[in-house]
Amino acid sequence: MKTIIEPNSSLIGEIEVPGDKSISHRAIMLSALCPGESVIDNLNLGEDVMNTLKFIQDLGTVSAVNGNRLNVQGGFSGLHAPSNSIWAGNSGTLVRLGAGIATYFPQDTIFVGDNSLSKRPMKRLVEPLSQMGATINGDGKNSTLPLTVSGGRLKGITYVLPVPSAQVKSAIMFASLSAISPTEIVETAMTRVHSEELFKLVGIDLEVSRNGNEHRIYIEPSMPQIPLVIKVPGDPSQAAFFLVGAVVSKQSTVIAKNLYIGRERTGFISVLERMGGKVMIEKSPEGYLPVAKVEARSSKLNSVEVLPDEIPTLIDEIPILAIAAMAAEGVSIFRSVSELRIKESDRVESIIGLVKSFGGRANATNDDLYVTGGFDRSNDPVYVDAKLDHRIAMAAAVGSVMTSRIVEIDGFDGVATSYTNFLEDFKCLNKT
Repeated sequence: MKTIIEPNSSLIGEIEVPGDKSISHRAIMLSALCPGESVIDNLNLGEDVMNTLKFIQDLGTVSAVNGNRLNVQGGFSGLHAPSNSIWAGNSGTLVRLGAGIATYFPQDTIFVGDNSLSKRPMKRLVEPLSQMGATINGDGKNSTLPLTVSGGRLKGITYVLPVPSAQVKSAIMFASLSAISPTEIVETAMTRVHSEELFKLVGIDLEVSRNGNEHRIYIEPSMPQIPLVIKVPGDPSQAAFFLVGAVVSKQSTVIAKNLYIGRERTGFISVLERMGGKVMIEKSPEGYLPVAKVEARSSKLNSVEVLPDEIPTLIDEIPILAIAAMAAEGVSIFRSVSELRIKESDRVESIIGLVKSFGGRANATNDDLYVTGGFDRSNDPVYVDAKLDHRIAMAAAVGSVMTSRIVEIDGFDGVATSYTNFLEDFKCLNKT
């Protein structure tokens, strides 16, 4: 069934997007390990996160959701291997981080998912967890789902991540907590640091050091000492759609409140500013996580080159930045985007299809994505096949504001995995 986005010309207003999905996943998993009652406010309620909640319930925790507040009675001593397969839906985060926790138990934990997730390779996860002493098996040479994990008495390792991945890093971090010796993880390109931030909040013994682009995490085996009490800040990856929508449309101003602005998550803002986008950040003076109010306004944009070391900081925002690139003058280049090919869809091809749906031009050469400014300015409806990829679907909706055209989107159902109220919030900002 197609979702119809009516033509609009402006976005105006304030928005508070759902709690950050990455932080929500990690907070739920960590709460299962924490003694006593953990409280997580402003939890993301998308399907992916709810599947993670079901995962910790299968581990033996007791939890209750009231609105977007989650209370969890946890504690490592009360956990056990799940008696049934874990349904991950479309969530690679659940599989990878959940595999780290599954190494605590000698019994098998089996992760299964939908057709899209079942095609995504998990091989990068297999190597470090196997080195630690876990048994982990997937299907075929890429270790796709179903994925079976068993552990027991793990040993600590020193592991240099061959490819930047916050999910693989976090899986190792969770596994390291029950090991018999310390673990050191080395990144040569920074990825999001939510696991490090949350581990520190609950008293886990870890040291973090940075030297240029090198990031080292040293973890002594230890479980959380105190419950987790946190208000999850707004998800910058979700807010990006509305902020870019304001920049590419006429007479628009959008303010996103209570937004997480850690430097590993806001690369898209830096890119928008380099393109000429009018973006203002007002940081909150208090809090244990970096939070701000971010305002974006209509702007005249120029093309941009996004370099390889920037990609990990905006990997989820490339679909909406492609919309911005269509509104810019010149050819924008996104370097080294091969990681996009193993997302919810082959996002490189999906982005090219998205751009072409609007009458724009895009192509990929080797690992680089090129988007040429310009699009069809007719009044004809636009048809986009989002292939159930939530970020492609939301980017297509924003394209309706840029072009003031009706947009018909197939596969919009995928948005429910991360942002259940996206259309309602989008309509609240729409000014025709």
